[in-house]
Amino acid sequence: MFLLFSQQNGWPDQEPTMHIETLPVTPAPATPSPQKVLRGRLRQLAWITAVMLSVAFWVGLYFLVF
Repeated sequence: MFLLFSQQNGWPDQEPTMHIETLPVTPAPATPSPQKVLRGRLRQLAWITAVMLSVAFWVGLYFLVF
């Protein structure tokens, strides 16, 4: 919240008045459901497993051939 002090009509002999301006509050993002969290973690685990198996396959093939 911002507090802005200004003088009405620009007259220096008047008391300054306080104007309060508020910014719109954006709502907090909704927490994903446990099912979506689990699905995301399983997808991440699947990617990691696929990459590890691919690396293991090619490294093993390299050592078999050379």
